[in-house]
Amino acid sequence: MAHVWEKSYPSGVHWDCPLPPAVPLESLLETAATRWPDRIAVDFYDRTFTYRELHDLAARAAKGLQTLVFLTDTSSPAK
Repeated sequence: MAHVWEKSYPSGVHWDCPLPPAVPLESLLETAATRWPDRIAVDFYDRTFTYRELHDLAARAAKGLQTLVFLTDTSSPAK
């Protein structure tokens, strides 16, 4: 055993196993919201969010950020 932390790994799991292909974070959330829309995704203090709610909130936040970037974009001439 070359690394101390390997002691805590389950049998057959190695720290240098190949990783799965990278996927965009938003696609993971979209998939979860499609598969389990009513399951709890976040339970924080007295507030819970389902995967559907979390996906919708993330989409709203992304749209707001896109709007802010569009409104503050100074790279194109003003009309």
